[in-house]
Amino acid sequence: MARLAAWARIYLAPSLHDLAWVPLSIFLAYWLRFNLGPIPTSDRAGMIMMIVLAIVIHAPLFYQFGLFRIVWSFVSLPDVLRIVRSVGLGVLAVSLAILIVQRAEGVPRSVFLLYPLILLFGLTIPRVLMRAAIGRKTRLTTQDQQRVLVVGTGNQAERALRNILQSSRYMPMGLVAESPDMGGREIHRVRVLGGIADIPDLVRKLDVELVVLALEEEGRKSAGEIIQFCASAKVPCRVVSSSEHGGDGLNGGDWALRPVTLEDLLFRTPVALDASATKEFIRGRRVLVTGGGGSIGSELCMQLAANGVGRLLIVDSSEFNLFQIEQNLAQRYPNAPATPLLGDIKDPAAMERLFEAFQPEIVYHAAAYKHVPLLESNPIPAVVNNVLGTRNVAQAADKYGCTHFVLISTDKAVYSTSLMGATKRVAEIFVQCLNDRSQTRFITTRFGNVLGSAGSVIPIFEQQIANGGPVTITHPDATRYFMTIPEAVSLILAAGSIGFGGELFVLDMGEPVNIREIAEKLIRLKGLEPERDIPLVQIGLRPGEKMQEELFHHWEQSVGTSHPHLMIAAGQDSNYGWELLGEGIASLESAAKAGDFEAILKQLKTMLPEFREAMAKNVERAKEVDSA
Repeated sequence: MARLAAWARIYLAPSLHDLAWVPLSIFLAYWLRFNLGPIPTSDRAGMIMMIVLAIVIHAPLFYQFGLFRIVWSFVSLPDVLRIVRSVGLGVLAVSLAILIVQRAEGVPRSVFLLYPLILLFGLTIPRVLMRAAIGRKTRLTTQDQQRVLVVGTGNQAERALRNILQSSRYMPMGLVAESPDMGGREIHRVRVLGGIADIPDLVRKLDVELVVLALEEEGRKSAGEIIQFCASAKVPCRVVSSSEHGGDGLNGGDWALRPVTLEDLLFRTPVALDASATKEFIRGRRVLVTGGGGSIGSELCMQLAANGVGRLLIVDSSEFNLFQIEQNLAQRYPNAPATPLLGDIKDPAAMERLFEAFQPEIVYHAAAYKHVPLLESNPIPAVVNNVLGTRNVAQAADKYGCTHFVLISTDKAVYSTSLMGATKRVAEIFVQCLNDRSQTRFITTRFGNVLGSAGSVIPIFEQQIANGGPVTITHPDATRYFMTIPEAVSLILAAGSIGFGGELFVLDMGEPVNIREIAEKLIRLKGLEPERDIPLVQIGLRPGEKMQEELFHHWEQSVGTSHPHLMIAAGQDSNYGWELLGEGIASLESAAKAGDFEAILKQLKTMLPEFREAMAKNVERAKEVDSA
């Protein structure tokens, strides 16, 4: 009985309501036609025939367009458009039928105009009033709603506001506009109360408990200023995001609120590429990822799995990292054919066995030691892993007929002042030279820092802030290039798919970002104030570090590609030939086996004149900084 009552309330009542409006709208159309007086006897037969035909025609159309399934309390513009289309099609059909049946005798022409307007009114207005009444009742009776101030007046703000109004968790108190000429305007009856600078006053006057950022892409440059105002007002701030990226779901829909991240404050729009070419390149093929458990490697594995890889071979020397990426893949892509392989690129025999057994077609070489100051005091592992390890994997790829080999390099290879950068530069030269002697397409990708990668500056800053400070910065003028791990990997995959072999692709990193500014933004993200709550301490450039990173050598020219965010560093240093390079790497290998640090450093300076010169300039610059 309860189920029958629920069915009647949910489906039968709306159906009867909608069908009742069909004869009522025709009757009212006739009544209006005759100035609210009696309908002449000569026209009553035509009215009755029209009512019968209208019910027969409109009923299946209402069902087909799903009018009976619309939940009145959540009626929206798409629902209203469904009603309009249903009524419009029905009116055309009724008009045609009445012309065929009785040549429109007894049906005044004004009725054909009045009855659809009345029917539209009758089907939409009750639904809209019901939604308004229920929404108002919900807002008045909910006691624990958060008082929200929404920043933005564009499409993002409109969508967010619509979800907030439907939610029982939030109460919108007003809008904040970036443009001063928006004052007094309204969106969904919520008024624009001021600009960004007014946030602290509005928070205090309206007792706001949460500020929601719903900015368009062009407005993201204001995010840092907004965070600062929110911090001064001691009110939390959230960003409108797709719920799939985590956060507090709004009304169970696709929108969510998530905490502000550093990516929101870096003044750059994340790079988004058309993945169709990558999917075509990857689908169904055996792909090997070295360093597959690292920051870049693990994201490579995720995106490869998402793009339909035929067999994913994951190599890592860390048992924990390998276990972790295996578990993450199993959770997100349970059907991805992944094979975790515990192995070390420094072992040439192990790489031989691996390539012979699994016959990979594409290799992404992400395995590398990358911590600059740490490798300054560990030159032997740096050479063995970054140079000899790259040689081992690249030669195995050549021997066993891989179609593509993609080396992941770094901006620190350009005019390097560090052992890490120098070893990566030698690796770049090696794969470019090997490309000229191989059927395998050897491709190099070069980019700067990625946000959140293991051992990078961002996690270090976050840990220092969590510990109450101080936050240590190398130099107030130091800058670095930054991008997110997912966008870096998407560009790496794109480079592999369009490369013909021998190219050195440079990823579009945007503008370099000041390190001190990053530290200050991270502190404000925690609702704290730099220097007042968390001290900043300058410690000077660490061994091997540069003040500013670069993406190109002077002999390299930036050449555009079919992808707007991928460039080619065209031109190679003429100092390197295959024989000379082989001798240099052999000397590095001998020095590493002998544990001779000085011999390693001397050989790197011999192979890389720019490394020798850059180190000398960096020493002079460090002396100037210290004296200042």
